[in-house]
Amino acid sequence: MSQEEIARTLEGLQRDVDKLANEAVKRLAVEMADERIAAWEKRRLSLILAILALFGIASYAALTDKVANYFVESVKPRIADEVKKKTAFVSTQDPAISDLRTQVADLSQNVAEFSKILADATKTKPVAPPRIVSTAAPAGGGYAFFGVRDASGQWTERYFDIDGDGDRPPKAGDRLRATGSVNIRQGYIVYADAGWVNKPSIGVLRRGDLVRVNEVREVVDGFWWVSFTPDK
Repeated sequence: MSQEEIARTLEGLQRDVDKLANEAVKRLAVEMADERIAAWEKRRLSLILAILALFGIASYAALTDKVANYFVESVKPRIADEVKKKTAFVSTQDPAISDLRTQVADLSQNVAEFSKILADATKTKPVAPPRIVSTAAPAGGGYAFFGVRDASGQWTERYFDIDGDGDRPPKAGDRLRATGSVNIRQGYIVYADAGWVNKPSIGVLRRGDLVRVNEVREVVDGFWWVSFTPDK
């Protein structure tokens, strides 16, 4: 297989990985919404009886209006919030997908290095494959997912250690050490009509890389992101 064919194969693999990540997030959002709505339907009868007792509603029409208003004003926003929280974890960092992206990037870099070695050995001009993704931390820094902290203060997922401190959330000025491969993004993750949307990846932090925190953002309860610049 030629270097051009290898490069095209890597490029196709990268597109498949991105498509897999997007489909996983959308599917989970739909499943979570269906789950919450089904649970609501099971409790509807007890809610109707409670409303009758509390408000002394005599007519079915009035009862229907009350239930409909309750659903629109109270239940539906809670379902949306629950979907937002539950899909945040999958959307921010799926380790399997992240590792696959890193492996693709490493393979692309190895092809480029092999091309140069081969060219030096044969005294020909190297043919560089197309750039798939940058794996180096950009000089200007970027944005990264720090981790998930539950209501009790325990970290259920975490990708950095804070230099000289324990389990508290990060803050501006902290020096962080990456504990594994972490995608560097162009900005914070955002929640839109289609669900959670990550900004494009511009590199990868590797285990042991050091960064300095510029800003901290809790994008939704317990989900912490940071903006940073490289540190030594």
